[in-house]
This record gives sequence, structure tokens and C-alpha cells, in this order.
Amino acid sequence: MNKSTIIVVAFILVILNGCNRNPAVVRQRDIQAGQKYFNEHKYDDASLEFRRALQADPKSADAEYRLGLSYMRLRRWTEAYRAFNQAIAIDPQNVNARTRMAELDLAANQLQNAEQQISAILKLDKNSVQGLILNGRLALQTKNYSDAELDFIRANQLSPRDINVLNFLADTYVLLKNYGEAEKRYQQAIKIDPSSVASYLNLATLYRGEGKSDQQTGILLTAIQENPKAPPPYLALADSYFQEGHSEKLSPLFAQLQSSTNNSPEASLAIAQFYLTHGQAQESKSILADLVSKDSSNVGACKALIEVDLDLNETAEAEKLDQALLKQYPNDPDARLYEGRLLLATNKVPEAITVLQHLVHDWPEMAPAHYALAVAYGEHGEIDREIDSLKTSLVRDPNLIQAYLTLGQVYVQRGDGKLALSYANEALKRNPRLLVALLTRANAELLLHEPQSAEQELTALATANPNNPVIQERLGYAQFLQRKVPDASSHFEEALKLQPDFVPAMQDLCMLYQSENKPNLAIARIQQQIQRAPQPPYFYELLGNIYQSQGNLGQAEAAYKDGLAHGTNTNDANVYVRLAQIYDSQRKYPQAIADAQSSLKENPNLLPAYILEGTAYENTGQLDQAKQAYRNALARNPNFAVALNNLAWLECEHGGNLDEALGLAEHARQVDPHGPEISDTLAWIEYRKGLYSSALPLAQQAAADSPNDGSVQYHLGMTLLKVGDTARGRETLRRALQLQLAPTDAEDARRALSGRS
Repeated sequence: MNKSTIIVVAFILVILNGCNRNPAVVRQRDIQAGQKYFNEHKYDDASLEFRRALQADPKSADAEYRLGLSYMRLRRWTEAYRAFNQAIAIDPQNVNARTRMAELDLAANQLQNAEQQISAILKLDKNSVQGLILNGRLALQTKNYSDAELDFIRANQLSPRDINVLNFLADTYVLLKNYGEAEKRYQQAIKIDPSSVASYLNLATLYRGEGKSDQQTGILLTAIQENPKAPPPYLALADSYFQEGHSEKLSPLFAQLQSSTNNSPEASLAIAQFYLTHGQAQESKSILADLVSKDSSNVGACKALIEVDLDLNETAEAEKLDQALLKQYPNDPDARLYEGRLLLATNKVPEAITVLQHLVHDWPEMAPAHYALAVAYGEHGEIDREIDSLKTSLVRDPNLIQAYLTLGQVYVQRGDGKLALSYANEALKRNPRLLVALLTRANAELLLHEPQSAEQELTALATANPNNPVIQERLGYAQFLQRKVPDASSHFEEALKLQPDFVPAMQDLCMLYQSENKPNLAIARIQQQIQRAPQPPYFYELLGNIYQSQGNLGQAEAAYKDGLAHGTNTNDANVYVRLAQIYDSQRKYPQAIADAQSSLKENPNLLPAYILEGTAYENTGQLDQAKQAYRNALARNPNFAVALNNLAWLECEHGGNLDEALGLAEHARQVDPHGPEISDTLAWIEYRKGLYSSALPLAQQAAADSPNDGSVQYHLGMTLLKVGDTARGRETLRRALQLQLAPTDAEDARRALSGRS
């Protein structure tokens, strides 16, 4: 190479390097690279390239917009929203970014924010078809159907061949109950674009709602004919066959789908999902396992198979699949969600909470993650946090039916019929035939003292589902509340006939006998059912409970032990707690400790067992072990007031740290502001610390709530003496001595009364 050639090459390199350092060139190069990844569905890589483009040119509205689109595909909604917002800040006339922001606001039900974006779009162009569509959607969400109709008509006039507009207009006519116009618009959309699967499905849904099953089947067959490789029409027709009881038509239909798509994995996955959503998990698993065996890199099939294994409680197989998924994609949100759910399924609740807390931190818009965290909190006994997470999941996805159902059931358990009814109705708005929601609504009505309404609903459910023992039991309970004793008894017996080991029905039947002061009949009926039930341990527990309530502790103990001897019972932990209570009341503390520990071996989250264990240790003078039992309870629920209070008392009375004791007692009082034991503990700790004025109101409150507790009265008397109220203090101490009082406390009280304290 001669000298002149070298100079030319060097000159060209200088120019190229200069171009590479030009921000506009770098930005455009990175945007092009990002778009390439985006088109290949590699959204993580795409977002990285778009961020690089923004490093080169922070004022690129185009890069921000594309970054927002990538985040949307990754379901990182908050970051997507932020990117679109930044694109608008750079370029207020960026209609695409405003459109996406409005769509996100509509999805999140942030209607005021959506309205602002839509107004800006229409201000920029009053004839913007996209702006009119968004304005119509906003009107639909606020139930202003007539306004929505006007917006969609205007959009249709501007763009008469836009099938998206036609479908929205038809949807609006459905809501306005103008079914003829709705049908006309759907058919018009199909005529314009025979490949528009959504138009066929919408029309089929309309026919279904009108009870025109032949037309529904016909339009779906046309959709299949026009779109033979699209799974949705096949699935819609399969659902119709399933609902009509023609399950024999499913296999030929799905074989047609497989043939039309050359046995594509996508078609197989769609068929598997159909079987899963229709309660046929084994059929779904067979298809998915075959898919995964042929191609272990099929992430969609792997995830679906994990879902099926979770439904079937086959946790070992699900865990193996999920671990492989996490190894390849450690930050995949679905894989991390499965990890949390698997920990829950294997009773590793604290670990599940940790995993799910990290997940919702990293993916705050992921509604199923918030829902799973709520379930974990519920398993952990943290009901307030469960409710908060359920509500957060609904903010992220207002159509998450399971969250409405769970909230309804939580409020039923809390005895709040009004809120339970509200959430049950929200679930029913989204699925009016959902049996669990209908039962929850009936339970809410029972809580609201409306047994007649509940009976009416349950009677209809029983007619439609005559072999459902739950409905029979609930119907009987509604009748029992109205003192329709023979009818109630008949339904309880019917539930036990349908399911001989159905405990709630037997509990209700025993309640009925006991309300008539016939406990012996209850005992005889349980003993009879034990002979009929395939899983009798629960009934032994129920028998033991009745004996225990009568004070027949020997017979109660025998019944509980019989239950344990008859095989594994998922409620064994509660049985051990009951036995521990009996032994504790009989001062058989070593046995009480052993049974409390047995219950914890069965269920480490059974908090009352820790209290029984701790108190038994206290009664045997093993104070360090007692403290550890309470700390173990707090490790599982840091807000467990009883454990906080008991641990605070031990720290106060047995050489512990008074500041730590005070902190524990104050925490307990925050959790349970009205508990007299907690007020007494907190008052006595403050007394020990010399804070007599602060202790007095707490001691007075505790004494008023527990007038016959000698220890509480003693604490008040001693406090009164310290604040100078000698007369009342002496009077209170005399009262304490008349009640049951520990020997050391009694000696201190006498010393104080004699003036020797």
C-alpha cells in the first residue's frame, strides 16, 4: 500500500469515527437496532437499545415512545407510562404517545387522566379517528352509552372501512340493547375484512346472548372456514359445544384445528388451555407434557404445564420445570410467580412472602403477583395485609375476578356482610353464573340478617345443582336461622348423604341439636356418621369438642386420640392443640408441651400452639423456652398481639430488658388497642420503669375491664399508691387480696398495706 493510499484510508476512518460519535447518527443506529429486536419479539434487548439511543440523544421523543412500547410488551406498565409521558414532554404533539397513555389510563380506570390525554389529541385534530375511538371508550367506561354511540358514528363516518370502529359501535349498540344495529355492524365488519376473527367472535357472542344457538354455531363455522389457522373460533365453538353438553364434538373439532395448522405448537397450547379452563386438567397436562417433551424450549408450554401441575397439586414436577425456567430466565416474572406459589403450596409461607414481595417490587403492575402475595399473607394470618394486597391487585387489574371472590370470602370470615356482598356482586358483574360468587353473596346475606333472601337464592342454586353438598348445607343453615328446624335438618342430612364426611353439615346438625338442648342426640348422631364416613377423623374431633364443652375431659381426650389413630387428618394440628388445652387445664404440662409441639410439626403456622407451648413452659419454670416459643410465633406473624404481650411480660418480670419489654407491649397495644391484658402489661412495665403517671390510666382501664382479676387489681393498687392516691390504692389492694393472687404479689400487697413497702 503506497503512502497516498494510506492517507486516503486514514481520512475515511477519521470521517467514519466522527460519524459514529455524532449523537444523531448513534441515536438512529440504536433505534434501528432496537426496532429490529422489537420486531423479533426480543423486548428486553429492544428496550436496552432504545435506552442507548436516549443516552446519545436524551431529547428523542421517538426513542422514548418506542421504549414505552417495549415496556408495554414486557408488562412493565409504570415504566411504559413514564416513557410515554417523557415523549409527550419532549414533543407535546406526539399523538401516538398520548394515545398509548390514554389506553393505559383507561385500562387502569384512571379516567380523569385519560380524559386529559384524549382532549389533547382531539384539540390537535378534531377529526382524529383514534381520538374519537378513545373518547367513545371513555364514555363506555362511564356508562354514557349514547355519547359513545355519537363518537363511534363520527369515527365511522371519517373512516367507514375501519373494522375496529365498527366493532366498538356494535358493542355500544349491544349495551343500548339495540341488537339489530349491533348485528348489522358486526356483519359489515366481517364483509369488509373476512379475516377479522374478533368480528366473528363478537357476533357469535351476540347470538349466544339472544339464545340463537344455530346462528352462533353458523357464524363460528364461517369464521373457521375463512380463518382455518386461527385457534380462537375453534375454541369459541368448543366452548359452545361444552356448555350444551356435546363434549363428544370436541375431539373432532380439535383434530381439525391441528390438521389445519400442521400440528402447530400454538394450536396444541390453545387446546390445552381450553381443557384447563374447563376443569379437565389431566387432558390439558397430557397435551402440554407432549409439547414440552418435543421442545423443552417452548416457554409458553412450560409455563402452562407448571400451571396445570399447580392445579393438580403435583408440586415436585412443577418445581422441576420452574427451576429449569428460572435457570434460563432468572428474571422472568411468571417463573418467579410460580416460585412463590410453589412455596405456598408446600407450606413454606414466610419464604413465599419474601419471594413475592421482591416480585411485586420489581413488577409493581403485575396483578397476579399481588394476588398471590395476598394469599400468602392470608396463610400467615396477616389479614389486613392480605386485604391491602387484594385491593392493589384490583387496581392493577379491575377484572381480576378471583380477587373480588377472595375479598368477599375474607369479609364473610370477618363477619362484614356489607363488604362481602359488595365484592361478591363485583365478581358476578363479570361472571353472573359463577357458583362461588353466588354462594358468597348468599353467605353475605346471612351475615346481614337476611336469611329469607339467602334461602331464595340457595333454593334456586339447589334446584340447578341438586348434588352439591355445600349448597344443601347453606340452604339448611338459612332455614335454621328462620327456625325452620325440620327443613334445616332435612337439608343437613341431604348434604351428609351426598358427602358422608362433609363436616360443616355435621357441625350444623350438632348446633341444631344443642340449640334444642339435646347434646346426647348430637353425640349419638356423630357416632353414627363415623361408621358411614370414609374419612372419619374430623368427626372424632367434633365429638371431642362437644365432650370438652361439657367438661367431660376424659371422653374428649379419648375422642381426639381416636381421631389421630384413624389416619392422617389435615386438621391434626388443631387436634393436638385441643389435647394440649386439656392437659394444660389438668396441669399436665409436659404432655401439653408435647402436644403443642406435635401440632407445630403438622402446621408450623398454627399460632395458638406457640402460645400453649409458651404458657406450659412458663408453668414449669422453663422461662427461656417460653420466650423462645413466643419469639417463634412472632417470626411467623410479627403482629401477633398475644405473643407480643406474653413475651413483654416475661421480659418485664424475669430480669429482661425493660426497654425491650416496653417496645413489645406498645406494639401489642397498636395491634389490639382494647385488650385488657395488654393494657395491664404495659401499665406494669411503665410502673417498673418508674413512669407512674403514664402507668395509671392504663392500669385503670385494665382494672375496669377485668374487675375480678386479682393480679390486675394489685397492679392498679400499687400504682395508685405511687401517685399519692393512698386511700384508693389501699382499698384496691384489699380487693386484690380477696381475689386470687400469686403468693409473691399477695406478700407485696400486704407489705404495702402495712406501710413496709
